[in-house]
Amino acid sequence: MLILPHSIELGFEKQPYVTYIIIILCVVIHYFQDLNREEITTVSTDYCESIYDPSLNDDTLDLLRLSPEDCQQVLESMHSAPNKEIEIQWYEDYNDENQEYSKEDFNKVMQAISEHYEEFNYQAPRSLDAKLEYDPSTLNPIKAITAVLSHGDWWHLIGNMIFFLAFAPAVEILIQSTLKYVAVVIAISLVTALTYSISTFIDGVPIPTLGLSGVVMGMIGLSAYLMPNAKIRTFVWFFHFARNLSIPAWILAVWYIGWDTWDLFAYSDNSGINLVAHVSGGIAGYLIGFFWLKRCREEIREELDEEIEYRRSIRADRLGTLSSDRSGQHRIANQWREHYAKQEYDRFVDRLYRCVKAGKDSDAIVLMLEDYDLYKDSVEIYETLFWEMKAYHHRRSMLCLGRLNIGELLGQRQYARALAIAEACFEAAEEFALADPNDVILLANQACKQKRHRLANMLVNNAEAAVGADIDLSQLQYLKTELGNVT
Repeated sequence: MLILPHSIELGFEKQPYVTYIIIILCVVIHYFQDLNREEITTVSTDYCESIYDPSLNDDTLDLLRLSPEDCQQVLESMHSAPNKEIEIQWYEDYNDENQEYSKEDFNKVMQAISEHYEEFNYQAPRSLDAKLEYDPSTLNPIKAITAVLSHGDWWHLIGNMIFFLAFAPAVEILIQSTLKYVAVVIAISLVTALTYSISTFIDGVPIPTLGLSGVVMGMIGLSAYLMPNAKIRTFVWFFHFARNLSIPAWILAVWYIGWDTWDLFAYSDNSGINLVAHVSGGIAGYLIGFFWLKRCREEIREELDEEIEYRRSIRADRLGTLSSDRSGQHRIANQWREHYAKQEYDRFVDRLYRCVKAGKDSDAIVLMLEDYDLYKDSVEIYETLFWEMKAYHHRRSMLCLGRLNIGELLGQRQYARALAIAEACFEAAEEFALADPNDVILLANQACKQKRHRLANMLVNNAEAAVGADIDLSQLQYLKTELGNVT
């Protein structure tokens, strides 16, 4: 049975750059690990073939000379261990269990292996695996981090990357803080390393470990807390059944963490898989969310639920339960886009309102200018905001918004609406002036055409006082003359 999650049914505007960087680091580091292993294998092959003696029988105590393959395995295994005493301890434990040699003969066996290793070590390059992997007997936090970025082989790397890409990008974006996300990854790495060290101290040989799987399980556990109902696209294969299914994150978390927990306690042989790191990583991920990211979950809950519902409606439409044609899917997508746009606008207005009510006019102006590029093509939005701002009775932010509106409305030849906003601005502050001289002349001319001479007069006089020589004097004199004749 194969259950392989590969992507999440959520759409995000931001990109999970830290997740991508971690993946790139893992691939690059493993590439160099692989090159290093090939160099070591070349040296071990040459050395083991040089000492091979087919005339020896099975009674010899110089075991490495009996088989080039066994010789390579032993030397490369010792070379990749961060502490060679670990490997020697393993052989001692093995002999104690199987009683193959007397103590005196076993010491000779180990002496011969040590001599061969010393000669091989002199020729071979230093093992990159030994530099990176975590030795549980040392409690080294740096190695706990480097170990999660390195892998045993390409299949080990590919498997971890598939699972990591299924869960980590959404977790990074939902956390909403790069520093917090990096801290979570580091925390899970340290917890899995510490837990593995404790387990080996209690029972077992401290075998070095490497791989991102503990962090991957942490992402699965954290997904179960932050987005339990988010659907993960999962390839499920069981005999003749093979299909992509959308499975909630919490169900996958229970499956993977529960299955590894069962294997950890039910079987003594785990086939070289660090199940302690798997289980501790999954539990640590959930607990980090529960104790540290509870506020984050509350902040994203409403938006996340709406996104999940939107994806559900799209999935249902594809299955034909909402509509049978493509236009139905487009209609649903458009409805949700409009919904999201309204939500974004409501949040913007709410922030603006809070700034104005608190008397923070400068913050309100900065906020308006920050989002100007987003809303400038829909002048009605800023026009509506202006009239709402007028009701707030805060002049500075209102006048700034009025200037923005007048400029946009004049550009669209909406002169009547621009004049209405100008009149409202003069009601709030008789010293109100437009910053652009061309707008002054254009708007004053329109006021004259509509016989709103007082408004035109105020526009011209205030502009002359504000910007003076920057205005075309001939047009200004013409306007003054015309206004003087009328009044």
